[in-house]
Amino acid sequence: MPQLRAEGWRVGIDPSWPYRLHEGPVQIRAGLESDGTDWFSLGLTLEAGGQHIDLAPLLRTIIDMLPLDEHGAPDPDFDVEEFLDGLVLY
Repeated sequence: MPQLRAEGWRVGIDPSWPYRLHEGPVQIRAGLESDGTDWFSLGLTLEAGGQHIDLAPLLRTIIDMLPLDEHGAPDPDFDVEEFLDGLVLY
């Protein structure tokens, strides 16, 4: 949207639209914690406009959509960039 506005477009978003857009800076943070055993926790958080959003559910959705075999491996011809290119998640 910033590029459209820079080109002179007026962009309006109906207040009833259920999704909010953020045009400011965004930070993505990753964290790794271990309890000293073989187990660990990985966190991925997006921060925008003072809100912190846990990205784990989004990543889980994407992983669940991947075409994996019974061992969890993708097909050798699978192109992850092509898969993600048109992907839209809300």
